[in-house]
Amino acid sequence: MVSRAFAWVEGLNDQIYFFYHLLEKRRDGTVEESLRHTLRIAGRAIVFATLINAGGYDRQIRKSRLVYRRRRDRLFSALSREAPAVRLTGIAAGLHAVADLPAHETEAEVISRAARRGVAVEGLGSYTVAGHERGPALVVGYGRPAEHAFTTAVGRLCAALAESA
Repeated sequence: MVSRAFAWVEGLNDQIYFFYHLLEKRRDGTVEESLRHTLRIAGRAIVFATLINAGGYDRQIRKSRLVYRRRRDRLFSALSREAPAVRLTGIAAGLHAVADLPAHETEAEVISRAARRGVAVEGLGSYTVAGHERGPALVVGYGRPAEHAFTTAVGRLCAALAESA
C-alpha cells in the first residue's frame, strides 16, 4: 500500500515535471524536440512506477538489505578477530560503520596505511561539528566494493588497522 501511494505521489510529481520540461524546451526549440525530451523524462517515471507496482522495487530493496547486512556482519566479524582494539559501531540498516580507533592512533596515519593497501576510508573528524569532537575514528563504507572484491578489501582494511594496534 505504501509503495503504491509513493508511486502515485511520484507520478504526480512527474506530471508536473513533464509539463515544465515541455514548456521549457518549447521556448528553446520546436514542439517536436520538446516532446521528445519530455517523453524521455516521463519514460523514466513510467518505468519506475511500473517497477513499484509490480513489486520489483520492494524485492530489490529486500535483496539489497540482506546483501548489505551480510557484508556488515562479515566486516564486524573480521575486525573483531583481526583488530580487536578497534571498536566498530553503526546501525545495521546503513551502508557505513564507524571504526573507533585506539587513542594512540591518528586518523591520518590509519587512512594513509589503508590507502597504501588500496583501501579508501575517511576520518570521522571531517564530519564532526566544532565542539562535538571525539576520539579518532574512521567512516568505513561497506556498500561500494564489488562482491568479488569485498573479502579482499576487508582483509586489507583489517591489516591496516591491526598494524600498530
